[in-house]
Amino acid sequence: MSKPITSYIIGLDGGATSSTGVALDFSGKVLGRLQEEACNAVLRSEHEMTQIFRRVQTALGAKKNRELVGVALCLAGMLDETRKQKVLRAARKVWRKVPVWVADDLISSLYGGVGNREGIVAIAGTGASVYGRIKNRSCRAGGWGHILGDGGSAYYIAHKALRWMVAEYDRTGKLDSLGKSLLNKARIKSISQLAAYVSNAPKSEVAQLSSAVFQAAQSGHRGAKTIISDSAEALAKNTALVVKRLKIRRHAEVPLCVVGGVFERQPQYLRAYQKALNKFLPGLRAQRPRYDGARGAAIWGWVQLGKV
Repeated sequence: MSKPITSYIIGLDGGATSSTGVALDFSGKVLGRLQEEACNAVLRSEHEMTQIFRRVQTALGAKKNRELVGVALCLAGMLDETRKQKVLRAARKVWRKVPVWVADDLISSLYGGVGNREGIVAIAGTGASVYGRIKNRSCRAGGWGHILGDGGSAYYIAHKALRWMVAEYDRTGKLDSLGKSLLNKARIKSISQLAAYVSNAPKSEVAQLSSAVFQAAQSGHRGAKTIISDSAEALAKNTALVVKRLKIRRHAEVPLCVVGGVFERQPQYLRAYQKALNKFLPGLRAQRPRYDGARGAAIWGWVQLGKV
């Protein structure tokens, strides 16, 4: 007797630094998983995204006794219809016979983080944003990119630290431990090279400098501690804006999850964010995500099929 056919959806959570994909059946079983390079809808060309999607299909595409019934692509940088159409064109070169759904990675973070379609998600990775959805109402705050507004992100933290460093250098004529650490991590020898570095380095590379700030804070550096506190407060303020715009009266009961590399790698950032939340939204507790973004994307895909 032949085995029954298992229907499944591919979910891809694409960020500015890396991407994750899963194959998920209707029961919630993960049939396959892969790690991929960054797949930001703004920073990647249509050709580059097509190549990434081909690799996803190769790794997670139909196997024996399995039927692919849809592809859910949740990518960072999905700011307008132009970006959406670019992603769809790239995807259609790979998946011609199944539905393809495209959304911002806020959607995958929410569905993965809270396990369903209602709640709030605060994201702090290379970029940062807050997204909430309650009773078919939704809104976001932040997430406009590193130039216009990624308050609370790794890039935001690193950029504040670099500005702090040059201000201190102007004041004292010297580099302290944080300044030296930042230059060392950026692999530049002198502060005179800093302007050229910041102008030319990819935002993901600048964002990685944030780890030096956390290390300095752990060593007791006051400036680093202030930068982390201010950054966490920026993200908490955006969280409060989302709560206000969604007209949530009993905010302490709303599911709130935190996702992204900064929260994952830096426990002190979660503590700083929770402290800031206590100031703006007393009683609201941040929690770790239930699932990752790739699984969240696939769950959202099942919702599109009307199966969840």
